[in-house]
Amino acid sequence: MVQIYFFRCLYMMKMATDLIKVFLYKQNMMIISILMN
Repeated sequence: MVQIYFFRCLYMMKMATDLIKVFLYKQNMMIISILMN
């Protein structure tokens, strides 16, 4: 029971970090495109 909860927490943390990475990547692309213009 505890293991399932632990793995679920790890999975949620992984999903959150992936979302943050995508968000930062998109932000960086926007900044680069603004600087290029």
